[in-house]
Amino acid sequence: MSVVAPAPAAPSRPRRAAPATETAPKRRQNRRRPAALARPRAGRSPVAPGVLWVLVIAALLGGIVALNVGALRNSISASKIEGQDAALRSQNDALRSQIAQRSGSGLINADAVRYGMISAQPLRNDYLRLRPLKRTQKPPAKSAGRPAGQQGGSAAP
Repeated sequence: MSVVAPAPAAPSRPRRAAPATETAPKRRQNRRRPAALARPRAGRSPVAPGVLWVLVIAALLGGIVALNVGALRNSISASKIEGQDAALRSQNDALRSQIAQRSGSGLINADAVRYGMISAQPLRNDYLRLRPLKRTQKPPAKSAGRPAGQQGGSAAP
């Protein structure tokens, strides 16, 4: 006895008969409609889902347009700022060149002469002392004819 047996052959479909040449009234067969062709319920509109999708896509496109407008405004303001930066840099360069022209030693000497200044002598060393010198020597002895507050000697330069 065998455990596995071949499957029975499927019965073949009968072929349709050739259409009759006579025009007979066609009867509507009572078939069930597929779910896609079923009538919508009375409360819903068949256009509502399409309108909803159109609104969603329009909102997304509006958001994209708003982002692009914002980016365009930012790029315009950045280009204005770059223009101002270039103008300020050129002004700074012009001021630097004026300073370089006016800071020449010949012009400074001419201005100094006009204000009554004289050039310093390079070999002469004069110092201005702001505090009196501290002497390490003892003060000279007091003489009998002078008061106690006065001292003799020469004045410091």
